[in-house]
Amino acid sequence: MPCGCPTVLLLRGCLRTGYAKPKAPISIDPSALKMKFMHLDKLPPQMKAAIVNQAASQSQAASQSEAAAQGQRSLQNKKMIPTIPFWSGSFTYQGTAYPYIMAGGSPGDGGTTRIGTQLIPLNFVLDGCPDANGNPRRFGVRGVLSRSLSSPNFEDGDYETGYTQYSDAIQRAEFHAVARANWHTRLEEPDLLTPVTIEVPAGSSTCLVVPPTGKPFGAVDIDFFSSQLETIFQLEPLKPTALAIVLSKDVFMYEGGNALNCCVMGFHSAGPVLEVVGDPLQTWAWSSWISAEDDIGTGWADVLGLSHEIMEWMDDPFITNVVPPWQIPDGSGSCGDRLLEVGDPIEVLPDPSYPVLFDGYTYHPQNIALLPWFSREKPSKAIDGAYSFPNESLLTSPSQPCK
Repeated sequence: MPCGCPTVLLLRGCLRTGYAKPKAPISIDPSALKMKFMHLDKLPPQMKAAIVNQAASQSQAASQSEAAAQGQRSLQNKKMIPTIPFWSGSFTYQGTAYPYIMAGGSPGDGGTTRIGTQLIPLNFVLDGCPDANGNPRRFGVRGVLSRSLSSPNFEDGDYETGYTQYSDAIQRAEFHAVARANWHTRLEEPDLLTPVTIEVPAGSSTCLVVPPTGKPFGAVDIDFFSSQLETIFQLEPLKPTALAIVLSKDVFMYEGGNALNCCVMGFHSAGPVLEVVGDPLQTWAWSSWISAEDDIGTGWADVLGLSHEIMEWMDDPFITNVVPPWQIPDGSGSCGDRLLEVGDPIEVLPDPSYPVLFDGYTYHPQNIALLPWFSREKPSKAIDGAYSFPNESLLTSPSQPCK
């Protein structure tokens, strides 16, 4: 199929970077699988500084008298970087202030902020993963689109903090002590953009399988995938004021050119929109739907990855929120990221999911570490003094320092 097909973009021949003889699926011990998520920092230093300064100006305006604030906001509107709505705050730990920027509106102001979403269905054809007939195996996402759009990420459910979307429920728990009762940050139903199909050469793809009952799932070199995403974003009509979501199915990323160094299951990022007047700033996230038949671990199913990335985007949309160094809560003493990656402390636990029953289907969004866990606030001002949510028993005390 030629490049530029009106309904499906097939990147065969256009962006193929190498070829090797297809390989059979590789059996892998589940204990050797390291399921994880990442962030990609795509913001140039000058744009990062600009968005941080804009957040500080907004915060200053909010603390002024209303008349002065109106004038300040008018000045800001002339200089604002086109992007999603956001607000800012800070916490102090051992005398050091840690500012943060989050998606939506300030909990102290109340009201509902609605943020648009755009969804790019992403299919993979893996030359390095032949089917029973020796043909490249296809991993299509169409069959799970409806389930994904009907998941707790976009539909309302009943949580301790109210009947709302999953990410909104978590933030309302996070800022329970200061949020007004009517405060919400809601995602609009995604606009479906043109589906994309990437054919990945054998040198950058393979299949892994967890014996004895697992089915093959795709593994793609993360460097190859990242380069393709840049092309996709240039071809799709993205809106900087909306969250762009790239969704695939049963395909994960490996690092360092080693297929056994797997699996990255999602990442979020922010970066400039190239060759567009006004320097807009696009935020986006990629994740794969996880089929239970992959048999990669308890609770690792369906929208766990997508919920992880949406929540991390909501609490750190521009990859700017630095926190004190923290230990991964798995007893290893290893250090986590210096950023506010609210899904990462939970992903190492035996079952990171929070099962939610919607219309007869059980989804598995991920539990989340709350801001007080990172800020080491004692007692936590989150709902019930919690450090994790919705399952408050997963993290019962603040993070431990890590040098």
